[in-house]
Amino acid sequence: RENGLPEPDAVYGWERPELERKPHPFPLEDIIRRFDLRADELLMIDDLKPGYDMARAAGVPFAVTFGNHDEQCGVSNAEQAAIYAESPYYVGGAYRCDDDKGTYRVPLFGENGHVFDVYLIDSNGQATATGAYLPVKEEQLAWFREERAKTAERDGKAVPALVFQHIPAPEYY
Repeated sequence: RENGLPEPDAVYGWERPELERKPHPFPLEDIIRRFDLRADELLMIDDLKPGYDMARAAGVPFAVTFGNHDEQCGVSNAEQAAIYAESPYYVGGAYRCDDDKGTYRVPLFGENGHVFDVYLIDSNGQATATGAYLPVKEEQLAWFREERAKTAERDGKAVPALVFQHIPAPEYY
C-alpha cells in the first residue's frame, strides 16, 4: 500500500451481500473458520447494538467502544453498559470510574497467563459549538498511563496492547 500499512486479512463492509455483513454473524463465523479459531478466541469491538447482536449470535465475546451517537439515543453510557453487562458475552466492567463506562481495559489471557490488553477509550462524542467532537480527556489519558504502569509492575513486563476509540484522533481525520 502507498501508506506502508499492512493490508487487512479480510474486510466485511457494505460491498458484501447483506447476509455477509453486520448485523449477521457471517463475518465472525467466517473468521473462525478461515483462521481455525474458537469463538472465545475472538473479541468483537463495536459501538452499536447490531454489533452486539452479531457477536452474541456467533458466541463471540463483545466489548463496546462508545462514541459520537451513543448518548444521543436518550440512554446514558452507564445505562447502556448495564444492559450489555446482562449478557455473558460482554467483557466490559473494569471501568475507569463510575462516570466513564466507556473507558476500560480488557485483559486477555493465554496458556502463559496475561498476554495482551485491549483498551477502549470513550471518545466523548458530544459535538461542540464548532461542530467538532470533544477530545479524549486528560483524565482518561492519565488513567491509561497508570493502567499500563500498574499492569507492567504486576506482570513484570508491559504486555502488548491495542487502544480503540470510536472517533479517530483529529490528526487522522
